[in-house]
Amino acid sequence: MEAFQTTPAKRGLFIGLGVMLLQQFSGCNAVIFYATYIFKESGSAMEPNMSTIIVGIMSVIATYVSTLIVDRLGRKILLLSSIIVMGICTLFIGGFFFMKANEYDVSSIGFIPLVSMCVFIVLFSLGFGPIPWMLIGEIFPAQIKGTACSIACMANWFFAFIVTKFFSSLVSAIHIYNTFWLFTFFSVAGTFFVICIVPETKGKTMDEIQEILGAGNDLTPPTHANASIDTKGKY
Repeated sequence: MEAFQTTPAKRGLFIGLGVMLLQQFSGCNAVIFYATYIFKESGSAMEPNMSTIIVGIMSVIATYVSTLIVDRLGRKILLLSSIIVMGICTLFIGGFFFMKANEYDVSSIGFIPLVSMCVFIVLFSLGFGPIPWMLIGEIFPAQIKGTACSIACMANWFFAFIVTKFFSSLVSAIHIYNTFWLFTFFSVAGTFFVICIVPETKGKTMDEIQEILGAGNDLTPPTHANASIDTKGKY
């Protein structure tokens, strides 16, 4: 357990758990698992099952593209652009359902849920889908990598369970538009988290990443007594 007491270990675990929480609470699994329900509720003219297929295809394509550009653009810029656009998409989806619930005429904007969900999935698959898994393989010190990655993975699945389990309950309790605006709130919080907390790991060695996370803070300077002994020993 001593390995978990170092500054890089603590910061790495905080970052790892943070990106896993944001991955799920940005609404990704709600959008994916409840896509048919969302399209049905939106009143879109397109067959809900066909809309779900389109979303799935977009996800596969975007994930492949992510593997091609992640080492060119960097982890942080992809995470940041991903979470910002995802927040905008859930904001638009929530706005659409708010207008629909308040009996505004939404017949001319029925495309908003499909377009927003497709853009959401594309940006999720480019950034907050694959990169958190990549990041946890880079930020943990070697001594705790296996255990810390396991903790982050378990946390991810726990967060996913919470979102998928209680999505329907949230919709019933606070309406679907407030539920999506809640996802928007987490995306806004995630934007600041990525800007202020998450380091850029592109092209950096393990030692460089650990230094960024504060490895130098754990170096204990020699005491005055030891320094005196070392000085005397030179004469």
